[in-house]
Amino acid sequence: MRTTTMLGVLLLTTGALAGQMLVGIDGNRLLEIDPTDGSTQEIVTLNMGGFYGALAYDPGSDTLYATSTSTDQLLEINRDTGNVTVIGSVTRPGIDPVMHGLEWYPPGNTLLGMDFRDDALVDIDPATGNTTLIGVTPTTSFASLAWDAGTGTLYAGDAGTDSLYKINPATGAGELVGPFNAVNANSVGTGMAWSADFGLLAINNASTDSLWKIDPATGQATLIGNTGTGNMLSIAFIPEPSAALGLLFLGGLLIRRR
Repeated sequence: MRTTTMLGVLLLTTGALAGQMLVGIDGNRLLEIDPTDGSTQEIVTLNMGGFYGALAYDPGSDTLYATSTSTDQLLEINRDTGNVTVIGSVTRPGIDPVMHGLEWYPPGNTLLGMDFRDDALVDIDPATGNTTLIGVTPTTSFASLAWDAGTGTLYAGDAGTDSLYKINPATGAGELVGPFNAVNANSVGTGMAWSADFGLLAINNASTDSLWKIDPATGQATLIGNTGTGNMLSIAFIPEPSAALGLLFLGGLLIRRR
């Protein structure tokens, strides 16, 4: 009876604990971004410099991935210590890739990347960094990716045309949703992220970095606020630290009560 009761508490509490926070990298600082006003605070300083082109989070393995556009490598970031581990080189035959888009793709249990060089969508092996070409997309410049788990839609933000696209993850073919129409801003599609709580968000990386909310039906961008950063290229949603700690605590209670 005690076990059943504690299990019920665990299940009921999980929803409240499973909060998400928005993160981005500016220089070599991993930052938390307030999705309601764009303000930032440092989480940890990373022990590797260079340009971090994109971020992606795998909830299954609790791994925060990044691409380095300085060294063309796939990286794993320890968000507690700031340690950055090189997984492997991101290589493509005959092309010097620049991965400015990265997203975890749950249906394929893999990473998807967007290469600035030829606007291609690629499959990236999360264990090695090896790539497989999927297809060329209709984007024209720096492009980001965001997976909407609610509708099962892969979005691409094109910083060249300041537009939102739907992308077929199997072929790379795309459908224009619409322009961002961001007031007094461009390059809004530099980085994007989606969550059930906050919807589709995008970062602007021109002159001043700013956070925008994107209407997935039209592409219309609405300013949330300035981030106060100088070169943020990508964003991602990860679990709040309190969520993991809370679940571990409740799990311990359950075991002891048994």
